[in-house]
Amino acid sequence: MIIRIFSLIITIYLGVHFFHEFSIFIGIDSPSWSEKRNLLLLSFLFLASLYLFCRLMIRQVARKYKNILMQLEQENHRIISTKYNYYVLDKDLIRKRGYHPIMFRFLNQKDMDEIQRQKFKGDHNEKYY
Repeated sequence: MIIRIFSLIITIYLGVHFFHEFSIFIGIDSPSWSEKRNLLLLSFLFLASLYLFCRLMIRQVARKYKNILMQLEQENHRIISTKYNYYVLDKDLIRKRGYHPIMFRFLNQKDMDEIQRQKFKGDHNEKYY
C-alpha cells in the first residue's frame, strides 16, 4: 500500500515537472542541448514511474480476481483446465456464475498454477487423485 502511494506521488511529481519543461521547450525558438537533456531525462523518469505505478495497480487487481477465481474453482473443479501445457478458463462456466471472463485477463500462468495447487491441497480432495 505504501509503495503504491509513494509511486503515485513520484509519478505526479515527475509528470508536473515533465509538462513544465515541455511547455518551456515549446516556447523556446532554438533550444540548447541542456533543455533537450532535461526534457529527455524527465520524460524517461516520468514514463518509468508511470509504468511502475501501472504494474503495481495491475498486480493488485490480479490478486483480487485470483481470490475470486479460487472461490469459483472450489465450487466447480472444471473452471480451470489444461490445454497444451497452459491453463485455460472455461468461459461458459464463468458466465454461468455471473462473472465475465475478461475480468481474469490479468492473471498469469503462475497464478493459475497456484490456484491448481490450492485445489488439490489437503485430504478433502483425495477423490480427484
